[in-house]
Amino acid sequence: MSGVPEDMSESSLLYWAFTRGQDITKVQWKSWRMPSWTNTAVFPQGEFDSEILEAKDDLTDDEFRRQYGAEFVQQHGRVMTEWDDDVHTQSLEYNPDWPLYAAVDFGFTNDWVWLWIQLDPLDNTTRVIGEHRFRLRDTEDIARVEFKHHPLTQKLVCIYVDPASPDDANMLRRTLGVPTRANTGGELKVRLSLIRSALKLRPDYLPDDHPDKHAGLLVDKSCHQLIWEMREGYRWPERAAESKNSSELPLDKDNHGPEALGRYYKGHMEKFDEARKSRQSSIARRRA
Repeated sequence: MSGVPEDMSESSLLYWAFTRGQDITKVQWKSWRMPSWTNTAVFPQGEFDSEILEAKDDLTDDEFRRQYGAEFVQQHGRVMTEWDDDVHTQSLEYNPDWPLYAAVDFGFTNDWVWLWIQLDPLDNTTRVIGEHRFRLRDTEDIARVEFKHHPLTQKLVCIYVDPASPDDANMLRRTLGVPTRANTGGELKVRLSLIRSALKLRPDYLPDDHPDKHAGLLVDKSCHQLIWEMREGYRWPERAAESKNSSELPLDKDNHGPEALGRYYKGHMEKFDEARKSRQSSIARRRA
């Protein structure tokens, strides 16, 4: 049996087999961990091969340890472990020279979230310059009252929405006259990985105190709820009973800001994710 480590849970057959192989009382079983860089035919420079270093820069620490380091990664506590208020929050303002986007997480009894987002073209830093939250109001009312005459709405390039709510998305598009983008779905773990990758300080080869090193995501200090969710609100389950799949899915609460942000990253930054997947698929084919 072989494979990429998944999670340290009873539902993982690979983890069960690995722990069995590590048990000295199970004399008929044996297991090993083999990080990708041990295959020097594919990665001639081993752990410091250029493709390994590139993957380390692209992926979150947990994903790199799992996909390349052959480690079983236990996920617990806060989801955005890379978040640091001192690093990722600043006083930001709208820059008229940069394109403006919005990202939405629809809700009613839960938060209905709107994020104003700009992308710095010089260093590809995503900047969340503002947030709005509403409860017990429908999308038509919010769009008509709050955003139809907002001074920034006419500057919008598009709005990133949840593809599972086409009626709400169409309501936004018709009321505001702004295109919506619904190429934002797929697996939650992909969207989380894109956000967490953006939180990393880059480029990876520079020391953390180097003046040219920066995070790929900044949030304005006025976005209090989003900052709280990123810092501590959004969490992994502590017990299996809290989630249908506690090994892979965070709790579905205190996550509405990250949900909206993930829609933006999946839709707007999808081409970068596809390039990473293509590179990893190429590596996988060479391993075979």
